[in-house]
Amino acid sequence: MEHLKPRTSGPPHAHPNRTLPAGGGHAWRRIRLLAAVLFGLAHPAAGQQIYKWVDDKGVTQYTTTPPPGGKAQTIRAQPATGKPGAEPRSWQDQEIEFRARQVERAEAEHKRQQAESRARREAALRRESCIDAHRNLQSLQQQRPVYAMNDKGERQYLDDAQRAEAVRKSKAFIDRECPK
Repeated sequence: MEHLKPRTSGPPHAHPNRTLPAGGGHAWRRIRLLAAVLFGLAHPAAGQQIYKWVDDKGVTQYTTTPPPGGKAQTIRAQPATGKPGAEPRSWQDQEIEFRARQVERAEAEHKRQQAESRARREAALRRESCIDAHRNLQSLQQQRPVYAMNDKGERQYLDDAQRAEAVRKSKAFIDRECPK
């Protein structure tokens, strides 16, 4: 195993024998950024007055207390909720609200998927019913004998009046339920 030399300077990818694992520099940056954000959210100055001023060296400063010279621009920071006059929310409250929104979105998505599934099933049933109605109408319009089964399971042939009524009902169903 090769001995690893400590990194002297430059980015991790510049030195062939780096001591940090791959992506280690980026991970630390993310951790520091996350810590800064969390500190900023939990900081008591989140809803207080902020003063912007320039020090003797010409560097712009932002503080919660006025500068010693008293020459500063007052900036009013908004609370974390974004509503004027509201108390800042803790990160725990924000996390709970975030999770509640996730649950609501998941439930809404589930309902939407159920509605789509129900609509697809209904459309499939309607197509099948239309196919059956067209077949029935075709059979009724041919000059062959047509029958229906009675309660006893016996064939009962349709006479001309019954056939005409069945044709009328089939056409009405097709006109009402089947797309053209």
